[in-house]
Amino acid sequence: MDHNPKNSSVSRDSLNKLLTNPNLTPLQRELILLRLEYSNISKIRTDYLASLEAKERIYPTILPTQSSGRWSYLNPALSNFPKKCINPECLKGEHEKTQDCFSLIDCVIPEENSFWICHDLDAVEHRIYSLILNWKERLQDLHEGKDIHTPVTCDLFSLPYPRDFLNPHYSEIDTEWRSTLKWQGKDDPRRTLSKNFTYGGQYFYVSIVTKDTKVRLPYRVYKSLKYSPGFVHTIPNIQSYKVLNEDNELVTPDFESLAIKFVESNVEIQKRKAVLMEKYRKDKVSRTIYGGKRTVAFSDIESAKALFNHTIQGTVASYINESCILLQRAFPESYLIHNQHDSLKWAHYYESTTEEGKELERKEVLQKHKEICQRDLEYQGSKIKITATFKVVF
Repeated sequence: MDHNPKNSSVSRDSLNKLLTNPNLTPLQRELILLRLEYSNISKIRTDYLASLEAKERIYPTILPTQSSGRWSYLNPALSNFPKKCINPECLKGEHEKTQDCFSLIDCVIPEENSFWICHDLDAVEHRIYSLILNWKERLQDLHEGKDIHTPVTCDLFSLPYPRDFLNPHYSEIDTEWRSTLKWQGKDDPRRTLSKNFTYGGQYFYVSIVTKDTKVRLPYRVYKSLKYSPGFVHTIPNIQSYKVLNEDNELVTPDFESLAIKFVESNVEIQKRKAVLMEKYRKDKVSRTIYGGKRTVAFSDIESAKALFNHTIQGTVASYINESCILLQRAFPESYLIHNQHDSLKWAHYYESTTEEGKELERKEVLQKHKEICQRDLEYQGSKIKITATFKVVF
């Protein structure tokens, strides 16, 4: 087994494959898990912590050179710092972040006499996806603050709908619904899996076919829409998700059957995506809502996916870049800390010298940030409010 930290990614792949062996003894499994944990710690130490060692202040190199409009950071590579919680007291695996959670990026903190306003845009790619496809029902649900993931869960797993779409997890009128379905709230495994379909399943290829079109496996046709249910395997970490069966046991579902339900329950929206993808494929060019252009050399499926991806993710990058411009105008003495696709860290120096004055200053600046960074995005007569989750770091 290779113990070289530089080759730890290869080791992790091999070890994860070993974990699927049903003939492992408990001791062997425990040893593999410990080696994986060591590999993760080694990667954190060599790839990230070493870049911060003995430095009181860092000056990253910022390169706004990506085709999507995203910015890259070097020395250190801030954008690559994992967001995953590393607090040993927290639950293992994915969980909702609280004030007690911290990630590796939290090692980078404000300098003396300053504070940061940080924000993450809320489901921004899906909001833009719904906007460019003119998905009026979804846009309305997002505008009203409804839980969009629970209805998708019900469609995927053939469950009855709740009565309260704003808060089915705690509303009194859905008490019986939760009890019958053994619903575990926002973190119900079925709902978590459905979120991955909604967000991770936006970019797979679809096309429109005629009656005479010959379709071979693995493709499937439904109401003139051609697609492959195998797209589900491109959703990150999808194979790691399990759901409760009738015996209250966590089991691996039939992912491709769920993929078929996901696509065919919203086939008209997928058709709109197919029309747009075909236009991009033929033209070999796409633009963001802001007009950012990307061209490709070939008219093929991969080009269609890349151009569709650019329309959405490039729009996110431009939205954040626009926020930077607006913040700089509003606060000339402030400065950028980190711009990462759908999140932004912005620094301010205190003008106040008392704790009471500083607290008031943070509140006032936070309110102004919210007004600036949460804007309506318009496209071909439709619009959606881009919202964010804010945090003050001091």
